[in-house]
Amino acid sequence: MGGNAVGILSVENLNKSFGKLHVLKNVSFTLETGEILGFIGPNGSGKSTTMKCIANLVFPESGKVEIAGHDLYKERSQALSHLSALIEAPGLYFNLTGIENLKVFASLRQIPRKRLEEVIEFTGLGHALKKKAGAYSMGMKQRLALAVAILPKPTFLILDEPFNGLDPQGVFELRSMIKGLAREGCGILFSSHQLLEMEKISSRNIFIK
Repeated sequence: MGGNAVGILSVENLNKSFGKLHVLKNVSFTLETGEILGFIGPNGSGKSTTMKCIANLVFPESGKVEIAGHDLYKERSQALSHLSALIEAPGLYFNLTGIENLKVFASLRQIPRKRLEEVIEFTGLGHALKKKAGAYSMGMKQRLALAVAILPKPTFLILDEPFNGLDPQGVFELRSMIKGLAREGCGILFSSHQLLEMEKISSRNIFIK
């Protein structure tokens, strides 16, 4: 990235153990505004654990995380106000329609109607809004989950294995949306087993082992 790039995420010497298993050992990296950072590593290497630490879902034994200049452990609410995360299974209400899901989350976060309409247009969900989310294909569920994640217009987005279970068309469409978010200035950290997709989408990659 250029010399004027602005850091949205800084991770320093993150350590985490589960019992006697030391999962994270001094993990350090940075992410800049508008950058797409690919997170590579074998199963069990700590990719998801690192993402959960950054999203404040798992607490490390030591280390520092800053989001938009705010220390996650000293200024939690300020730091997390910049972040949205899509980790593991999409957290959707499958008994509700697509539009009902979006309205529920928009209401919880006091998102204005104009922003809701922008997200629907950006994600191309208009044709499926009246269908139950449980009847969506895997690709449509991922698209709806992404729509929910970007409703608050985050400056930093975490995507853990976003291409899992998607057919080639679904991968292409999601890849295009991720690139579009980066162009709007969102810093994106994502993991994937699909290395070819990482090469197509990421600004740079880091390997965790």
